[in-house]
Amino acid sequence: MRGPASQPGSPAAAAQPPAAPKPVVLPRPTVWDRFSGLYFNPNYAITHRLDYSKDSGWKKFGRFSWNVGLVIMGIVASTVWHELGHFIMSKSLGVSFKWPASGWDGIFIPLWHIPDDTPRDKRIAISLTGFIFDAVATEVLLWVPQIPKDNLFVVGFLLHSILNNLLYPLVDVIRGGYGDVQSLRTAGMPVVQLHVPLVLHSLLALSRLLFLHTKFAARFNPWAAPKSAGANVILFNW
Repeated sequence: MRGPASQPGSPAAAAQPPAAPKPVVLPRPTVWDRFSGLYFNPNYAITHRLDYSKDSGWKKFGRFSWNVGLVIMGIVASTVWHELGHFIMSKSLGVSFKWPASGWDGIFIPLWHIPDDTPRDKRIAISLTGFIFDAVATEVLLWVPQIPKDNLFVVGFLLHSILNNLLYPLVDVIRGGYGDVQSLRTAGMPVVQLHVPLVLHSLLALSRLLFLHTKFAARFNPWAAPKSAGANVILFNW
């Protein structure tokens, strides 16, 4: 029979210290976790309660360089995807396609060339396909929930696919003819019919990325991030 001292609510029971909370034991990361998380997911440190603040300067510099490299790789991949659209369309139409052609239109922007006697309809189709590929890639990356919007490679890809279609009309207007838009103008297409949908779609896609995707907003957009999450755009800490 239990004595009064051991009964719940008794002074002796109240004097006993509360049980220590059980330590949180995280599962050991697999090789894939380390590769896909530690090197590609900027939220890996948060979800695994890691503290990089005491790392050496060389470690921080290495992480910073790797993260910058991921963004650059995303931009390069999107650029290649854009040019791949021109190539696929030209080959499907039986048109000779040369890329890169002789000459560069700015830094890291190679020119492509098709024969001068290419029919107007084929020239328009080839010139448009790059923009279409950019728009399709943007929609896939934004709509598929399994694609992390805070992944630095994905951020680089989206950075090019959205801004390329957004800035292309602006550069074309400033320079009086630019790249693919100039090819369309030469083929006789009213380029205003291209400027408007490119700008509108890019602005809509950029707004969706900034304000509708919480993981992206928490890491890159301080205006849309939840107050509890904050925002961190310092690559050293990723």
